[in-house]
Amino acid sequence: MGYLTKWATTRNSPSPLDEQYSKYKIYIAMSGGIDSEITAETFYQLGIPFEGITLRLFDGKNDFDLLYVEEYCKKRNIQLYKTTPYLMERAITSSKTSAKL
Repeated sequence: MGYLTKWATTRNSPSPLDEQYSKYKIYIAMSGGIDSEITAETFYQLGIPFEGITLRLFDGKNDFDLLYVEEYCKKRNIQLYKTTPYLMERAITSSKTSAKL
């Protein structure tokens, strides 16, 4: 039995990795492409808790990809945050301003 398969079969019970990584807040940027899906699936199978983030681009031209990401996360009970470049820029600017105070 492979390493990932071993962890995947015990996914319904708490993983030793849950405790090891519980002090970290891990986010995975998910585009709907194979790279981000493999990354997310690896974390999921290993039992490493994470949350997903998507970015709506080009006036929604990537909406089909984002629907795929949304369904992927929903099936696995993964928290997903959706944002746009405008909201990301505001969050980064706000964060930099707060850090200066």
